[in-house]
Amino acid sequence: MAHDFTVIVPVRNGGPRWIAAAKALAAAVPSPARVVVIDSESSDGSDVAAAQLGFTVERITAASFSHGGTREAAVERHGRDRPFVVLLTHDAVLDDSGAIEVLLESFSDPQVGCAFGRQLPHADADPFARHFVAFNYPPVSATRSLADAATLGIKAAYFSNSFAAYRVSDLRAAGGFPAHLIVGEDAHVAMRVLLAGRKVRYCAAARVRHSHNYRWLDDMRRYFDFGVMHSQIPELLTRFGNPEGEGLRLVASELAFLARQHPLLAATVPWREGMKYLGYRLGRAHASLPRALKTRLSMTRGFWRAPSAAPSLPPRRLSSAGSSPGPAAGALVPAAALRDSPARDRTPSPASRAEGAWSIGPFIRRMLGPRLFPAVGARYRALFVHLGKVVDHLPELRDVRHVLDIGGGDGAVLDVILGRQRTVRATLLDVAANVGWAIRPELLPRVTLLPATTLRAYIDSDRELPDLVVVSDVLHHIPAVQRLAFLRDVGRVLNGHPATIAIKDVEQGHWRATLGYWSDRYVTGDRNVRLIGVEELLGLAAEAFPGAVIERTGLGQADPPNYSILVRVPAAPP
Repeated sequence: MAHDFTVIVPVRNGGPRWIAAAKALAAAVPSPARVVVIDSESSDGSDVAAAQLGFTVERITAASFSHGGTREAAVERHGRDRPFVVLLTHDAVLDDSGAIEVLLESFSDPQVGCAFGRQLPHADADPFARHFVAFNYPPVSATRSLADAATLGIKAAYFSNSFAAYRVSDLRAAGGFPAHLIVGEDAHVAMRVLLAGRKVRYCAAARVRHSHNYRWLDDMRRYFDFGVMHSQIPELLTRFGNPEGEGLRLVASELAFLARQHPLLAATVPWREGMKYLGYRLGRAHASLPRALKTRLSMTRGFWRAPSAAPSLPPRRLSSAGSSPGPAAGALVPAAALRDSPARDRTPSPASRAEGAWSIGPFIRRMLGPRLFPAVGARYRALFVHLGKVVDHLPELRDVRHVLDIGGGDGAVLDVILGRQRTVRATLLDVAANVGWAIRPELLPRVTLLPATTLRAYIDSDRELPDLVVVSDVLHHIPAVQRLAFLRDVGRVLNGHPATIAIKDVEQGHWRATLGYWSDRYVTGDRNVRLIGVEELLGLAAEAFPGAVIERTGLGQADPPNYSILVRVPAAPP
């Protein structure tokens, strides 16, 4: 049956491969005007060749191009009035004139929201390229739903805009192509389609010729971009699993393929795959790298030069000043949804960092990943504080129903609290984009995580009033002139409800305090950290909480130089 569709092809200096692709495309569409070519300042006549074939040509600047944003804008301008949109890259050559119609037949199933075709290697493909497309694009078609994530893992959301089609209504429902991603706008939409209960179709009968002869350095850069993308879409890994297992299957298949057909090349696989994995891990840790280095490591260099490129470091701690830092601020996030996020960090806010400063802590955190870092981080933390003793000096937990942890970051303190008292519920808020990764999975159902949320945004929200507020190792990251205002905002959280505020910090003059200070400056990266002594804190607390009963705990003797105070705030008079 005939389908009503628009074809969108971004082009930049496509060369002879684009000429072949354009001619094959002209033979496959009923009207060449249905093909929209988005040309990014080609200097080789690619746009002229498209116009000569009758395609609609739209010219944009190279600096304005992004994988998702450019495609989304093209769909908005040229595809909204048709039920389907087909996407191709300029180096994908249709294998036969019926390939597009065959791909669109996937939508005869009304549950299919998007579909992609099979890729075959170009005639000049090297053995690595031939194996890559054979591994990822098998000869058997498949329709995937969210249920397949249990067996396929991240492969369930695998998708490619090199040759793809979308039901426009499902593309709109998925939010369209995101402009902020370095790559992977196709996988992002496929994920959204699956999460919406719709289906993704792999149509092996719809074929294009598409492959790349990458050198090992190209591969490393490409996988760096994949790592960046996975850090930008933590939900992909949370819901579908980490890609390492699929990567190992690819390596094993590649070794077997080359051992049979190109045994000399098989010896280079460990090096090539090692460089790919290094690139991927560096990409996952990109937020800790200077932009100049990211530009060198990336295949998509324009992304880092663009003013809209994602900032390197999200803020670490809560400040009492300002509003929530973005559209997600203040949103309630189920704790389990962030459990396996690849970009968990407690990096300092830009205001607290020296200009251009680089810190090793977030880089190590991302390099180790969510499986290794918790164990390493726990041992590192033990140098500075005994969390069990911190919790020993909190009020009796049997009397606590709801704990609010302000600036709790990884949630290590909450993990101890929740492990000791099964009836306690907790909320953790922090301006960091990803929080709570140190909380054990079995405890997460009792936690509400509020990432990217300021204290004032929380005060203005509809919230559960706490019985216990924990502020642990936060004050020494807040500039001294802002500490009193911060503590007053902590009091406003209670809204007249009686509660205890436990504030833990570090006293100066001990070797552990000195070690922690330099760690905060050069490992965490907060160049403006300043410790606050117990006497100074007691004075601030007395001013911030008039009428409250304030007392020191025995933590200062049990685990010096750590100390804590308890501020018992009575109910407001009626």
